[in-house]
Amino acid sequence: MEEEDCLFCKVVTGDTTAFKIYEDDKYIAILDIFPNVKGQTIVLPKKHIESYLFDLNEKELSDFMKSTKK
Repeated sequence: MEEEDCLFCKVVTGDTTAFKIYEDDKYIAILDIFPNVKGQTIVLPKKHIESYLFDLNEKELSDFMKSTKK
């Protein structure tokens, strides 16, 4: 998938609406529009990546996991 076709990139850039609950310089957290449980949240990196999280390097993965705790 190319970045211009990526729904999550559109959320990060503000080209599509989302309810933000957290944001820093690298990540954004939004409420899921189809949650399985109340308050279900999606944490997105601001940099486009393919969907397999474990392809990130150790630092990127560590930073991502720390942001999920916030």
